[in-house]
Parts: sequence; structure tokens; C-alpha cells
Amino acid sequence: MTNKTPHPKPATPAARRLRAAVFPLSAGDAGASGRALLAGLRDDLDKIAGSDRMTALERDRAAGAVLAAFKANWSREVTKAEVAHQNIVAEAKELAAGTRRAEESLSPLDVRRAERAADLLAKLPLGERAADLDRALDDRDLARLAAHALLDPTGAASKRAIAVTTDPARFQRVLLEGRPATEHLAAARAVAAAVDELAGAPEPWRRAPSTSQDLMQVANGGIASIVGQDVLRQLVPVDVPGYLRGMMLPKPGPVAAPQDQQAQQPPAGAA
Repeated sequence: MTNKTPHPKPATPAARRLRAAVFPLSAGDAGASGRALLAGLRDDLDKIAGSDRMTALERDRAAGAVLAAFKANWSREVTKAEVAHQNIVAEAKELAAGTRRAEESLSPLDVRRAERAADLLAKLPLGERAADLDRALDDRDLARLAAHALLDPTGAASKRAIAVTTDPARFQRVLLEGRPATEHLAAARAVAAAVDELAGAPEPWRRAPSTSQDLMQVANGGIASIVGQDVLRQLVPVDVPGYLRGMMLPKPGPVAAPQDQQAQQPPAGAA
């Protein structure tokens, strides 16, 4: 009696993740069609895996056709993600330009007053200083905001205060849509790369349930844990000022290892 050869599994973490439809796409309408495509790919491959009328070769051919169709459809998802991201980057650049114009509109007398106000603000307790900043925001008082800017070590908070005062609608769009657009574009491109990896894996139709490591990786770090923080930073052009870049990137923090590092790690329990 001969021992059976263990069934091969998709070769890479990305292929396994795609086969199980575990990619963190944007929530809401932006990622709805992508999530439907991922679920459809998983279901189609499950049907091939569950067929008792196909040989292994026929399954491979059927899976190849399914993956080719998915790849063509997914290219449109990538294009939509790129357009949405380009639009929000343009909004951020316009917001930055408006902030610069507001700062430059201050007269020399305004600047002197801001410097004197900053001296007084520096002597206030932090709570009173924060309340004063809130009043300046409510009053859209650029000179007073400039005074607070002189006490801001990095300048980021005060520039955001000026930005939200001069163009609140655009500021809100960048705040609410910037980070999701960056993450969604990274996820869409990661899926596109994973298609080729799954197509090149042995028996891509074979079921590959999500591992606890896959799920925890995404839950803890989102797309950053898959592609790495460097990839996400490269998606936001360097001419977007730092005080707005922070609104368009995931918050820094510990995440699971990127997929190229995960591929080098043996699965739990491996000999």
C-alpha cells in the first residue's frame, strides 16, 4: 500500500489569502464591487473543487479560465481605485495651497500681534490655551491661529487648524476619504498581484480556508500588515505636506509582518 501524497496548497500567503477572499478592501460603496468579485472568485473555485465529475486536469483548466476572467474584471477595480485616490490627492494639494494663501494674507501688523499673543498664550495653562484655540476656530480668527502656530513645535496641528478654517468642506473630504482611498488602492493592487500568484500555484481551485494568522494579521494591521507601511507612504506624493499626509496614511503602530516576511515563516506546528 503506497502512501498518498499530501494535497499541495497555494504557494504563497497572497495566493492563499486571495483564494479565501481575505483582503481588507474599503468599507462602503468604494469596496462593494471588489468584495463581490472576491466572493465570486472564491465561490467559483469552490464549485470546481467540489465537482466530482472533473479530473484534476479539467479542474486546473476551469480554474485558469475563472482566474483569467477575474483578472480582467479586477483591472477595472484597480483603475477605479487609482482615480479615486488621484482625486483625493488633488483635493489635499488644493487644501495645502489654500492654507499657504491664508498664511501669506496676514499683514506685518497681524504677525506682530500674533507674536505678542503667543507670548501671553505660553503663560496659560494647557486647558485655557486649548479653549482659546477652540474660540479662534469658531471665530475663524487667522491671526489668533497664527499665534497658536508659534507655540506648535511641529506646526502640524496649527496648519490643520488654519486649513479647516479656510476650507472646511475640502478639509472634511481629505480627513474622511484620504486614508480609506490610500488603503483601498494598496489593497486593490495587492489583489492584482495575488491573482498571478494564485494562477501559478499548484491546484489553485483547491480550498484554502483562512488561517487564524491570516485573520489576525488583517484585523491587527489592515492592508499595512500585508503590503508594508513603505508601500502606503509611497502612494501619497511627497508634495502633499506632512500635516495632510498624516490624514491620508494609516496611523503608525505595530502591525503583523508584510506578506514577503510571512512567506518565510513556517506555519504554526510545522516541524
